[in-house]
Formats: sequence, structure tokens, C-alpha cells
Amino acid sequence: AKSLLVKRGVEFEEVNLGGHPELQAELTDVTGLTGFPQVTVDGETLGGLNELRAADKSGALASWSAG
Repeated sequence: AKSLLVKRGVEFEEVNLGGHPELQAELTDVTGLTGFPQVTVDGETLGGLNELRAADKSGALASWSAG
């Protein structure tokens, strides 16, 4: 996910929850997603890598890099 965001020039903040199972569980409770990475845009959960790739394919990712 990170490499796709970098490739498309999208600014992002990476939060690594490795080694923090309690935070992973809390994020799962909030988003309903169990896999990682989890991508959020402006506070809304997009999903994981597959959803990020779909956003790239649809052109939505390009609009995020435009600001």
C-alpha cells in the first residue's frame, strides 16, 4: 500500500501497530476490518490494499494526490 501511495504522490501518515495487539484489536473494533494494512482517507476507512488498488484504477487515488 505504501509503495502505491508513494508512486502516486499521495501524502500519508504511516502508523505501525506491529507489536501492539491491543491497538490492532481496537482498530478492528472501530473499522470492522481484521486485515492490515487499513487505509483511511480524511477519517473514513477505505479498506485494505485491494480497495486502495481499486481506488487507483478508478482514478480516485489521483484526486487524493491533487489535494
